[in-house]
Amino acid sequence: MKRYELLLNIGIGVLAFAIILVVIFKFVIVRKPADPFSINNIEEATVFDLSGSELKLDHLIPQNGTIHVLIFNLRDCHSCISDGIEILKKLRKEGRQCFGVAIHDRVEDVDGWTINFDFSPFYMMKTVVFVDHFNIPVTPILLKFNNRKVERHSYLLPH
Repeated sequence: MKRYELLLNIGIGVLAFAIILVVIFKFVIVRKPADPFSINNIEEATVFDLSGSELKLDHLIPQNGTIHVLIFNLRDCHSCISDGIEILKKLRKEGRQCFGVAIHDRVEDVDGWTINFDFSPFYMMKTVVFVDHFNIPVTPILLKFNNRKVERHSYLLPH
């Protein structure tokens, strides 16, 4: 009988240890949620310049080199967009390439809106194109492309 009790106690101890490990790794250790950011088939995405001409987005992004792109919606927090444009201005002063992309469906609205900022170029991306090609949970977002790959992305949130 003592051998049976010993094995039973060992089994209960192993089970208790396993439960403790599950609780620690499942509920105690906090993991960062995965950032759902992704871009799909960027070579198919199009934008419009402010005169209404349609362009392939990937033609604006250099094959070799770095460029910074601010993507925003006209309904985003105004100060967040302004902060992003100020970052682009600073990058431009450092000699870096950059541009802004407004997610909207009317070039005229974007053209009128951009006169409030001392920066160019701006482009417009239709909402359906953004939804089809970009999995970005929050705008505005600043993207850094290096050799046509996103090297870094930063969400510009209200402070």
